Amino acid sequence: MKTRASPASKAERVKALARTQGFDTVGLTSANPSQWADYYRQWTDEGRHGEMAWLARDPERRSDPRVVLPGAQSLIVVGLNY
Repeated sequence: MKTRASPASKAERVKALARTQGFDTVGLTSANPSQWADYYRQWTDEGRHGEMAWLARDPERRSDPRVVLPGAQSLIVVGLNY
């Protein structure tokens, strides 16, 4: 009988794979709406985004990954220093 890998083990495998692809940092998180959505909306409503108008567009899309990726449960987020 085959033993299933634990979620922590799967996460470490994903992180290791991302690093082999050249990413400097990698994290995993849920696809739940951002806990900071109200703050973000207030921040953009106050014009704190300056001349970066794109930050104020589609606030629902920017605060809930499931709007862009319906059915998503988890996200893999990678970073690359440049």
